[in-house]
Amino acid sequence: MRFLKWGTLLSLLTVLLAARMWGMETGILIAGGMGLLALLLSAVMSGALASADRTRSGFAADSAEDRGKRNTQALRLALLSLPHFALALVFYFLNG
Repeated sequence: MRFLKWGTLLSLLTVLLAARMWGMETGILIAGGMGLLALLLSAVMSGALASADRTRSGFAADSAEDRGKRNTQALRLALLSLPHFALALVFYFLNG
């Protein structure tokens, strides 16, 4: 829940600052880009973009604690990306 709050605060600040400096369209683009970046990092950390052979060998080589840490970080990044996408959509529909 903490990461949703931080993501919302970061996204609001980013959109409002970018909208003031460069216009609302750029603010929406930056918020969506930050959400996409966090979501891609989450996918990379969770191993969703790896092939089956690499996933299997990584599963055999990693300990349960390492997998748990990696999956926790992936979940946190995914939760951080949700407010960015939501605010980008809200401001897109309010602006357009």
